[in-house]
Amino acid sequence: MNKKFAGGKSRGKVKKLRRPVSEEFYAGIERRIGVTVSYLDDPSEQAAKSLRHVDDYLAAGREPTLADGLDSILIFKMIQPELDKAKERSARARAAAERRRHVRELQRAEA
Repeated sequence: MNKKFAGGKSRGKVKKLRRPVSEEFYAGIERRIGVTVSYLDDPSEQAAKSLRHVDDYLAAGREPTLADGLDSILIFKMIQPELDKAKERSARARAAAERRRHVRELQRAEA
């Protein structure tokens, strides 16, 4: 992915975050959190906080605690089963892709 700045010139490759779920799934979660928090007092702060909890969970398995607030826990718990399914689905897809790569390498080595 190229990052562009004024004038349309590329500044080179920007390192993409590696998450254990697809970008499409993550974008959907991001949109849903945005809609959910739009009904709260400070939606932009809560959205950022909720996405940090999602990122912490995907990266290290950490869940929000009471110190993070009940809103954070409620939002997280509503999407946690989907996060778990997406992580499993992505892990299976990555493993299958790795197996295919390995088979191609073996076929090249034999040729």
